Amino acid sequence: MKSSIFSSLSKKIQNLILLGFIILTSIMLFFNPGIFTIILLANILAAIPLMLVSKKVNIYFVLWIFVLFSLKMTWKTIDIKINKSKYYYALQPFLKYPCIAAYNLDSKQIELNVHCKNELPTREKLEINALLQQNKELMSHLKQMDCYSINFSENWIQLWCNDRVIDIKKSRDNSVEYETSELH
Repeated sequence: MKSSIFSSLSKKIQNLILLGFIILTSIMLFFNPGIFTIILLANILAAIPLMLVSKKVNIYFVLWIFVLFSLKMTWKTIDIKINKSKYYYALQPFLKYPCIAAYNLDSKQIELNVHCKNELPTREKLEINALLQQNKELMSHLKQMDCYSINFSENWIQLWCNDRVIDIKKSRDNSVEYETSELH
C-alpha cells in the first residue's frame, strides 16, 4: 500500500516538474525570444533524466520539444507579428530624415539614399546617433533575428533578414501592418 502511494506521489511530482518546465519556458520565451536555442537545449537536457524515470513523461516531453522546434522555425514571423507596433514606433523617428536609405546593423553605419547628393549635416548625424543609442536593445534583438539592414521611407520600414524581408507600415486608419516576403 505504501508503494502505491509513493508511486502516485512520484507521478504527481513528475507532472508538476513537467508543467513547471513548460510554464517557465513559455515565460522566458515571452520576455526574451533571443534565447530560444538555449531554452530548447535546456528542455532537451531536462527531458533525458525524466524520460528514464517515467514513460508517461516521455510523450509529453517529445510533444513539447516538437512544439519548440516548430516555434523556432517560425519565431521571426511570430516576433514581428507580436511586436510590429513596438518596432514601428521605435524606428519611426528615422522616417523624418529624407536622406537616410538604411541602417546597416553589421557595419553599424547609416547608408545614404540615392537622392541625397551631400552627406548628412553634423546636427542630423548627432540626432540619429542619439536615436540609435536609445534603441540599442532593439538593434541587438533585430540582429539576433538575422536582420542585417533596416530601410526607411516616408511611411514604411523594411527589415532585411537573411531569409526574408519584412515590411512594417502604418495604414490610413493608423493601425500598424506588416507583410513578409521570402528571399530565395
